[in-house]
Amino acid sequence: MLLTKAKIFLLIKVCMNKLNYYHYILMAYFWIKMLFLIMRKIILSLLLAFSFQFSIAQDSVYESVVSSLRLGDSKQLSIYFNSNMELTILDNESVYSKIQAELVLKEFFEKYPVSSYSLLHRGKSPEGSIFSIGKLTTSKGVFRTYFYLKQIGGKTLLNELRFEKNDSTE
Repeated sequence: MLLTKAKIFLLIKVCMNKLNYYHYILMAYFWIKMLFLIMRKIILSLLLAFSFQFSIAQDSVYESVVSSLRLGDSKQLSIYFNSNMELTILDNESVYSKIQAELVLKEFFEKYPVSSYSLLHRGKSPEGSIFSIGKLTTSKGVFRTYFYLKQIGGKTLLNELRFEKNDSTE
């Protein structure tokens, strides 16, 4: 078989077309891989930012609840109440609506004016709920307090609040 100049040129052209085809496939593969890497970084960055913001929001609610307890401010505290919450004052334990709980708490703070509040323990569950145990000192005695913040519908809300007479001298 005799290879003429035209046949060699045609053979080179066919080979170049195949090389260009493989070149385009490789380029497409690398572009797709690059896009996936960029998207993964963006998604991880967003998740990290969201979790950080979620943590800040929870800490903000926690600090507001503690501040409200220190001031004996039932109105400010009620902002963070769940629509129905468990409230225990001494031996009286019940589930109240947000408005009822605020009124009961207001009566408690009027009967027992707050002198100070100190944190004894704070914890966090794997689901993100926060609980706290503290000591509420009033003009008529000391109470052990417990509150439980729970993530509900994207908001951190006060789900449970307890005031128990503290007979020990901590």
